Amino acid sequence: MFGKPNRETFIAIASAAISAWSAYSAYQANNMKDEAISYSAKVTEQCQFEYRGGSLNGMAVMCWLVTISNTSDRRLSVTSADLENLNGGQHTQIGGFDTLETMDGKSLDLPISLDSGEARTILVKAPMLLEKGVYDALRKAEDDKHLELSKMKLAEVNTLLAEQNTDLLGNKVTLTVIDPKTSIRSMSSPFKRAENMLTLMTGRGARFKIRLVDSPDLP
Repeated sequence: MFGKPNRETFIAIASAAISAWSAYSAYQANNMKDEAISYSAKVTEQCQFEYRGGSLNGMAVMCWLVTISNTSDRRLSVTSADLENLNGGQHTQIGGFDTLETMDGKSLDLPISLDSGEARTILVKAPMLLEKGVYDALRKAEDDKHLELSKMKLAEVNTLLAEQNTDLLGNKVTLTVIDPKTSIRSMSSPFKRAENMLTLMTGRGARFKIRLVDSPDLP
């Protein structure tokens, strides 16, 4: 009744399959163009120090400079951001802090839009739980020197901690003072480092994960 498919039928089927695959490939390529970013991230100590006390050992923030570049051919909008702490091999979310700021220290409101080829640098503040020794050292620095740590830069706080042979992460630190304006901090292994995951969601529904890992080298 139906007969055998002839050569023209095979050609038509093959052409349809090729066209469908070409359309799908073009769709995928367009999606890639629509949702493509590159990024760079590094720890910075030139941010306002923030920490909270509490029934545990308190919390503080590590600061990251994150530059996001739109490498697609179209305008891209970042509509939401999620930040996780990966220290100790666990995924932990800690509230109570503004985690995204502009470079002048103001809270960053989403969404943010980037034209094709445009880049923007933001400040990411990643909360972390403090070790007891670090929290005690912060309290001691406040009490002994009558300081308000919340009005200081993170670099200044880490220098105060280095005077007590530690840093914000609880590393063993040796401080060598060269002159009143110059000092050297050196750490002993094993090193502890900050590790966070920043997940960005775009207006088109794409998700980009940015792993923030501090090397053991001092900035």
